[in-house]
Amino acid sequence: MKIRNIIIFICVMCLSISGVVYPLNITAYDHLYKNRTNEEKSRLSDNTIYFDEIDDIINLYNPTVQNNWNSYEANKTSTDVYNDYMDAYDSLDALASSTDNEVQAAMYRAQADAMRINADKNVVDSTVNFLNYYMLEKNLVLATKTLLINYYKYGVEEGKVNANLKEANRKYETVKNNFDVGNATRVEYLLAVKNVNDAKANVISANSKLQNARRNLLINCGKSVADEVIIMQPNLVSPDFIKSINVAVDTVKAINNNIQYEIYKRQYENASSTEMKNQNRINMSSAENYIRADVEKKYNDLRDQLSIYDTELINTNYVKDEFKLAENSFNMGSISEKEFETARYNKNIADFNLTIANFDLAIAYQNYLATINGLASAGN
Repeated sequence: MKIRNIIIFICVMCLSISGVVYPLNITAYDHLYKNRTNEEKSRLSDNTIYFDEIDDIINLYNPTVQNNWNSYEANKTSTDVYNDYMDAYDSLDALASSTDNEVQAAMYRAQADAMRINADKNVVDSTVNFLNYYMLEKNLVLATKTLLINYYKYGVEEGKVNANLKEANRKYETVKNNFDVGNATRVEYLLAVKNVNDAKANVISANSKLQNARRNLLINCGKSVADEVIIMQPNLVSPDFIKSINVAVDTVKAINNNIQYEIYKRQYENASSTEMKNQNRINMSSAENYIRADVEKKYNDLRDQLSIYDTELINTNYVKDEFKLAENSFNMGSISEKEFETARYNKNIADFNLTIANFDLAIAYQNYLATINGLASAGN
């Protein structure tokens, strides 16, 4: 391999490393990637995105993933990068010895020494290359699944802020009428105006978040933002299922599945220098503790989000009961229309908040699930 190609190969590797993933099976993965049926490809490239298809869509149509696997295919036969560096060292050393120009000889010698240092520190082979690309793909899958959940969450948030705007306008009209006849102060009037303007700004912001989520989701799935794409709502995780999670069992799975841990092992095997052997031995010995800590953190995050959901559920049930009482009282003429509308607004906002909490719970679960399936942090 030429020196220039070595440098390009290293740059590609550095740009592609970004996370952790699932147990190694290169043969099975190659078979999956290369042997998709036409029926599969047609289904995955249609104008409908289902949550359960995202793994396959990212694998086949994400531009970054496609470029990475093309790079892997081009370089996977170069299994001994150490020898490539040493070949470059020998060539530069010969050039340094053959030139009479001292400055040029010093330059060649410095470049040769750099190649020797890189050879000693090298721990990369095609398997490590595969694992790093695989990690990036699975991180993109997690990010895209999160985008899809957020797309629906932001849609609910947009409904909530529109309800807030409607309520702000209703209150503004009441304050304005009172202000016009001298029954409200100027401060009360200006505050009502401000609340309407703030609500309008929130509507614009919510719509922007929704459109950004859609755009990034389509880009990740290899589609044009101008495409007419139907994004299907995901099935949300059951709170009862979350309560049944056995974190001790899942932690063992997370350690066994962790790809960064596998990379450390592979790098240890590949290392030729004592320095790199020791570094990867340290990485391997600390990896399990890092994985346990990350699983515990994601599990605690999940339980915290479950508590938020439970609180919103209690509040929603309470507000619904309050609305029923208000509805009965309004029908009997014992409360005003204003009081009834306030009760309706409170019920609608509680419904919005519960749905948002449910989507947040789904995101927390995906993050937890990712740690179990190999994406737990294993250290540096």
